[in-house]
This record gives sequence, structure tokens and C-alpha cells, in this order.
Amino acid sequence: MDREFPGSYPLSDEELDSLWQEAMITFDANVLLNIYHYGAETRDQLLDGMQEVAGRDQLWIPYQALVEFHHKRMKVIRDQDTLIHEISEVFGRADRFMAGLKEKDPHHPYFDLEALETVARKTKQEAGKLINQAKSRRIDPLRDPLLTRLTEIVGTRFGTQPTTDQLTERNAEWLSRASQQVPPGFADADKPDGGIGDYLIWHELLEEGKVTRRPVVFVTDDSKDDWWERHDSDKIGIKKEIAPRSELVNEMHQFAGVRFHLTKPDGFLKFAQEKLGLPENEEVIEEAQEVSRHADKHPTSFRERYLDSNSSRRLANAVLHDWLETYEKPYLDTVAAVRRSVEESEQNRLAIASLITDSLNEQAGNYAQVVAAIRSQLLIGTAPQAAIQLSEDLRTRYSTLGSGLGEEGSSPRRNDDADPDPADEATDSTKDEGNNKEE
Repeated sequence: MDREFPGSYPLSDEELDSLWQEAMITFDANVLLNIYHYGAETRDQLLDGMQEVAGRDQLWIPYQALVEFHHKRMKVIRDQDTLIHEISEVFGRADRFMAGLKEKDPHHPYFDLEALETVARKTKQEAGKLINQAKSRRIDPLRDPLLTRLTEIVGTRFGTQPTTDQLTERNAEWLSRASQQVPPGFADADKPDGGIGDYLIWHELLEEGKVTRRPVVFVTDDSKDDWWERHDSDKIGIKKEIAPRSELVNEMHQFAGVRFHLTKPDGFLKFAQEKLGLPENEEVIEEAQEVSRHADKHPTSFRERYLDSNSSRRLANAVLHDWLETYEKPYLDTVAAVRRSVEESEQNRLAIASLITDSLNEQAGNYAQVVAAIRSQLLIGTAPQAAIQLSEDLRTRYSTLGSGLGEEGSSPRRNDDADPDPADEATDSTKDEGNNKEE
């Protein structure tokens, strides 16, 4: 039975060692993006390990993984820069607050304000040294040495861009698989692509295994259930990834006649240290494990907050994706700007800023309400054209979001005297039924 159902039979240590020596070692986009998350030592070991396997003719990257890497690279770099700015602002605000407080009322029955001001100033100075060190390590996205090195390592060792006909065929395959919860990808229904990206990578892995007749090791920081068999760990409520999904191992065996193995980045780094001659460094392994633990735990966008992971949301994601990408960032940037003005402006501007903030908060409620309406119509089976029309209504109704506070310097408000919006009607009429569908 082990020959027919290899996914149910774990590899022995000897078999696993042999597999690492023979396999095509492939990398997910999230691992490639980790070069911007890791510290210098861990990043260099990852790239050194990739260079070693490239020299052994074992390196290969799915084309879809490179598409996702290049699509997300700039955002990852920008997020790191944003964090530097936010940390600097935290210490700057504390210093300014103490200076202002002392000037306003230099005497306090409980605090030595002068001593506190001195502490705040020194803390800002010490933090400033660390912040300047961080700034010195910033990556210029237009002159990116990490991208240059990765490009040199990978060379031409990657998959072929699929044709339009191939993409159409694979999309049909994906829809069929997703409807039956066939891994991988069904756990990514909240993504803009509805999870098809994982399937496109998997399709390439299957084809590469079939062409090369070599085992396939896939290095990924994805920890979701559509890739991994998971089991209870020592920590209550925490499940640990223990092996690739048996369906994936079996499908690779049936399609390509080779073995499939899945590992996290720390597994690849251990292999590189033990078998490829890289220096042993436990701190490198620990950092890779720490980054992996947090890889899937940061939903920061509007879409991630409001669209859950149910596979029935795929169509909603497709309809809303363009709108959200167009208007979400300007809106959130406006909110952030107003908050900064509230914290930093002179006293006589606080009232105006507060009014603007209230208006934006109201707008956020409308924003969520219309998205919920679109989702509800999709859940009860309304034709996709209706959802598209709703999104077009949404574009018109809130178009001023794209320019921050609008032409008049204040955020748009709802006109309660206007004709009912179809999105509002959908929200009211489908609320109960939509909730029942979600349950």
C-alpha cells in the first residue's frame, strides 16, 4: 500500500536525506520575500544556500512564485520604511508632549516635570541612534542589491510563462478543485485571486516533477491547512505542521511518479548547514522560525478585515479587488494624516480636525456597509452583473475618497434625502438570509 498511497507513509531519515540530495528544490514567493524580513546573517545564509543548490543543478522556481514576488516586493520594502517612520514618531511625540506640558504648567504636585522631560529627551536621543542604524540598512527599491543577487542566483532556472489558453484551462481546473476543497489554495479564498495562485504554483510543480523525473522539495512559509497536515502541539490551541497534505504527496506520485516533500525555511537552512557546508548557526534557524510564526498573522488591509476565508467569497473578491486597490490606500492615508494633525496641530485647529475625523469615521461605516451588501447579494445567488453594478455605484458615490478629504476640504457624507442606494437596500433585505448562508 505504501507504493500506492505514499502520502500516508512518512519518509525515514535515510529516505529523507536521499530525497534532499536528488530533488529539485523550489521556493515559494513568501520565502523569496523573506530576504527583506530577515536580518543580515539569516538572509545571507538563505541566499548562500540557494546558490549552493543552484550549483548542484537542484534549484528551480515556479513562474507564478516569481510573479507574486515581483508584485509584492515594493510593498514589503515600503512597509519596512513605514515602520521606521512610525517608531520615530512615537519617540518624537513623547518628547514634544513633555516639553509642551512643562511649558503649559511647570508645576505638578506629584511629578518632577523637569526630570521627566530630561528622561524623554534622552530616550529620544538613544532611540534616534538605533533608528539611524535602521535607516542605514534601508533598501533602495530602485537599486536593490538583494534583488540583483537573487536574479544572479536564479538565472534561467524558473518556469515558463503560461499562455492565455493555458491560464484559461488552469482556471477551470482550479474552480473545479476549489468547489471540492481539493488542495492547495482553497484556504486562500480571501486573497484577490481567490487562491488560484497556489494552484498555479502546484500545477507547475507537478509538471516539473513529471519532466525531470526528480523528487520535488517545496520550501514555503505558508502554514495553512491546504498545504500541511497539522497536529496538536504542546501548546494548547496551537497546531503544528507535521507533513505535507497526503493528497499532495499522492497526486505528485500519481501524476509524475516522484516524491513530494514540503518544508519551512528553517528546514532548508538546516539542510544547508548540515549538507551544503554552510556555517552552523542556531540563531539563523531561530530567526527563520520566528518569522515563519508570524508569516500569516498580519491582516492589515480593508479587504483582509472585511472578507473572510470562506471559499464562497472568491467572486466577491474578484468584483471588489479593483475598487479596493484604487480607493483603499488614499482613504487610509487620509485618516492617518488627520490623526497626525490632531496630535501635532496647534490648539485652535483641534476642533476642525476632530470634525473631519468624525466624518471619516462615518465614511468608514458606509464603506463597510456597501461591501457587506455586495457580499450578501453574492451569497444569495444574485447574478455577478448585479454585484458589478453595485461596485460601479460605489465608485460614483464615494469617488471623492480618491482625493482625500474631497474638494471642499471635508470627507463626503451620505445624503439622507437622496434616493435609496441599491447597496443599502441589499444590506437591509438580505441581512438575515446572508447571515444564514455564512453560518
